[in-house]
Amino acid sequence: RGDGECQSGNPYEAAMAAGGFKLGKLKVILDNNDLQIDGRVSEIMPLGDIAKMWEALGWRVRRCDGHDVAVLLSVMDAMKKDNDMPQLLIADTVKGKGVSFMEHNADWHSDKITRELAVVALREAEKPLCSCKAAKASFLPVDELHKLCGKN
Repeated sequence: RGDGECQSGNPYEAAMAAGGFKLGKLKVILDNNDLQIDGRVSEIMPLGDIAKMWEALGWRVRRCDGHDVAVLLSVMDAMKKDNDMPQLLIADTVKGKGVSFMEHNADWHSDKITRELAVVALREAEKPLCSCKAAKASFLPVDELHKLCGKN
């Protein structure tokens, strides 16, 4: 689910039902990047305090940096243990993070990338796997991570 989708009635009707029926095994991740296909959510139809809205519907709400894989996995692990009410994880993200011409740009919901831009994007987004936060949360053995990032 994305933050822009929360402007329509259907997600809230479903969320209200889930909270009302205490569907504790239901877990939702909300990609909160303030962008929808035609611009900024905050300018088109501001959502206000989205956490408070979902809490009012009977949900337990958690929030984290949606780019930090280790934190995401930790929060999702905690959510698995909590089954008394539905849960929402608000993952704060930046659309196109790490690629200068894509960051905070709503056009990349549907734009097609050229070969030239793909090369730029891959160069800008490339990070060594072994030194990133995701390595701590990786399901791969350390030797496999080293192979992927070019270490022997």
